[in-house]
Amino acid sequence: MQLFLATPGAIKHLVDWEAVGLLDRCLQPTSDHRISSVAVRFLGDCVAAADGAPIWATLCSEHQRALRWVAENADSPHALVRFSCLYFLRQAACTRGVGRIMGPVDSRMLVLRRLLDASYFVVAEACRLLSTMCYRRQRIQTEWFAMVQKMGARAYNAQSSAHKEAVLAATATFYAHEQKNVREQAAEVLPLDKLGPYLFDCDRLVRDHALDVLEAAVRTAASVDCVMQVLGLLRRQGHECADRPVRVAVKLRSLAVLVRAAPQGNSACGGIAALAMTVLQHIHGGQEEPSDEPSELPEALLEIKHEVLAHSNRRLVSGEAARIAREHCRHTLDRNMLGQLEHLLAQPSVIGSPQLLHTVLEAIVNALHLSCSQTDVDALQMLPDLAANFAIRAPGLKMLLGLALEILDHRRLSTTFVASLTQALATRMVDVEWEPRDTVLEFASGAVDRLGWGRAKAVVEPLVEDVVSALGDPEEYVRAAAVQVLVRVVSSADAATRSRVAGHPGLTRVRLGQLLGDSEAFVKRAAFDLVAALALAAEQQREKSREWLHCLAHRQLYLVCDDPDFEVRLRCTRLLAQLTRWLHFGVMADADRLAVKELQVDALLLDMCNDSSRYVRLACLESLRDMQGRRAKASEEQGVEHPEKRRTNDTDTFCEKLGSVDFGRLERSLSTEHLYQEAVDRQVDRQLMTEADDVNAGNNILECY
Repeated sequence: MQLFLATPGAIKHLVDWEAVGLLDRCLQPTSDHRISSVAVRFLGDCVAAADGAPIWATLCSEHQRALRWVAENADSPHALVRFSCLYFLRQAACTRGVGRIMGPVDSRMLVLRRLLDASYFVVAEACRLLSTMCYRRQRIQTEWFAMVQKMGARAYNAQSSAHKEAVLAATATFYAHEQKNVREQAAEVLPLDKLGPYLFDCDRLVRDHALDVLEAAVRTAASVDCVMQVLGLLRRQGHECADRPVRVAVKLRSLAVLVRAAPQGNSACGGIAALAMTVLQHIHGGQEEPSDEPSELPEALLEIKHEVLAHSNRRLVSGEAARIAREHCRHTLDRNMLGQLEHLLAQPSVIGSPQLLHTVLEAIVNALHLSCSQTDVDALQMLPDLAANFAIRAPGLKMLLGLALEILDHRRLSTTFVASLTQALATRMVDVEWEPRDTVLEFASGAVDRLGWGRAKAVVEPLVEDVVSALGDPEEYVRAAAVQVLVRVVSSADAATRSRVAGHPGLTRVRLGQLLGDSEAFVKRAAFDLVAALALAAEQQREKSREWLHCLAHRQLYLVCDDPDFEVRLRCTRLLAQLTRWLHFGVMADADRLAVKELQVDALLLDMCNDSSRYVRLACLESLRDMQGRRAKASEEQGVEHPEKRRTNDTDTFCEKLGSVDFGRLERSLSTEHLYQEAVDRQVDRQLMTEADDVNAGNNILECY
C-alpha cells in the first residue's frame, strides 16, 4: 500500500477507480475485523497523502461509512481494531482534523481510555495521536496538556500501575516532540519533584518509564541546576521503598541517566563517574577502603556512595557502576579512568562475570573512540593487547576489531601498532572457541572490502597461513569465513600475494574438493566462489596454478546441478558459464582445454536451462546471450563461412546447440505470471495455490521459485 501511494498520481487513480466505495464493502458489520482494519488504515494513509483532499471529501459526503465505523469501533474488544481506529484518527488529524469524526470532548476521552489500554501497541498509537493533537495550527493545544496534568495530579497511592504508565508515557511523548515549546511545556505536566515516587515504584515497568522521563527532562533542561535537583531528589526519595536492592539499583541507574543526558563538562557528572570507579575498585580492585572523595563532591553523592558500598549484592552494584563508567566515557576522555578500566579487565572477579566484563570493555571502546577523534594515538596502543586477551569473547572482540577497522580507515598509524594488531589477530586464530576465529576472519574480509587491498595488505597478508589452515577447521562457519577471505585476496590482491595463495601447499585439489563437497550449503557456495575467482585469474593469465581445475570432475558437477540448495546450483551454473566461455571463446592452453573438455561444462550449462529455480535460469539466459553475441562478433570478423564447409571442431558443435536454444521460452519462464502456470503444469501441491486469510498458508508459490 505504501509503495502504491508513493507512485505519482496514485490518489487520482484511486478516485477514478472509485476505490473508496470498494473499501466501504470491507466495513460491513459482518466483515472480518482483520480485513476492516486493513481497509481503514489504507484509507488513513490516503487521507494523509499530500493530494488526499479528494479522498477526504468523498469520505465526508458520498461514503461516510468509514467515519461511522471508526467512531463506532474505537472501543472494540479487538486490539487490532482499536489500533486501526487510532491510526486513522492520527492520519486524519495531521491534515484534516478529527472534528468531523468525533467531538473535541469525545476525542480527548478516547485518547484517555486508550492510554490506559491493556495492549502495548494501542498505548503507543495513542501516544502518537496525542503528539499530533497537542500541537496543531502552529500553536500548542493546552487542553491536551491539561488532560495529562490532571491525570498526574491524582493521589499517587490511588493510581493503578496502568494509570502510572499512562501518565509517564504521555509525558515522554511531550518530551519527544519535535517542537521545542512542546518539550518545555512537558516540564509543567510532571515536574521533577513529582517524579520521585514513580522512580521507586514497586512495578518494574513503571520504574523504567520513569527513567525514560527523567532522561528526557534532563536533556530538555540541559542545565547544572537540573542535575543538582535530580541528586537532591534521589537523596530525599527511596527511603520508603522496602526493597533495598531496588532502591540502590534505581539510584545508580538514575545516576547513569544523568551522566548520559546532562550537558558535557558538568562537574557533577565527573563526580558521579568518580563514584562509579571507586565502587568498582573497592569491589574488584582489592581496595580495602574506598579512595578519598574529592572535597567538591556533592553531599547527595556522598550519601549514595556510602549506601552503595554498604550493599551486599555486589553483582548488581558492579553492573550499574560499570554502566555509569560506560556512559561517561562516551563524551569524556579521562586517561586515568581508562587505565583503571584496563586494570579491572585483569581481575578474576571481572573475568568470571561475562556481562560485567562486556560492560567494562564497552567503556574502554568508547574511550578509545574519543582517543581516535582527539588524536590521542598513545591510548590506542592498548587495543591490540585487548584483542589478544582470551577472556574477551566474540562480542567484545567484534567491538574491538570494528574500532580497529575504523581507525585503519581514517588514520595513519605506526608500523608498531599494525604489527601488534596482526599478532593479536594471529593469537585469536588459535582460540579454543570458534566464534573468535570466525570474528577474525570476518574482520579480514571486511578490511579488504572497506580499505582495499593496498591499505589492508599489511594486516591481512600475514594471516594467509592461518586462513589456509582454517579451511580444515571443524566448525563450518569458520571454514566458510576462511574461504571468503581467500576469495577477496585472489580477486583484489597483487600478483605476488595471489600467486602465493593460489600455489599454497595447503590449497590442494583434495582440500578444494572437500570444500566443494561439504555437508553445509553455505560452505559449498563459498567454495564455488573461490574456484570461480581462481579460474578468472587463470583465464586472465595472472595465475599458473591449476589445482582448482584438477579438483573438478564431471560426476561431481553433475551431482551439484541437482543440489537441493538453489544458491549452490546458481554458483555452479556461473562457474559452468565461465569455463564454457573460456573454452570456446577464449585463449586456453592445450592441457587446460583437454581438462575442461572432460568436464563437459557446455552440456551441463545447457541442461541447467531447465532448472526449477528462476535465478538459475536467469544466469543461463544471461551467459548464453553473451556467448551468442561473442559468436556473432567472431563471425563478422572472420567473414561468412561457406555452407558446404563441414563443422568438425567442438566450438562449432556448441554454437549449433546454442542456436537451437529457445531464448524466448527461457525469457518467458522468468516472468511472474508464467511461474503460476508452470506450478500447475508440474502439479505442485494445491495448498500452495490456495488463496487463504492466513498469511502463512497459501499465496506463497513464488517462494518455491
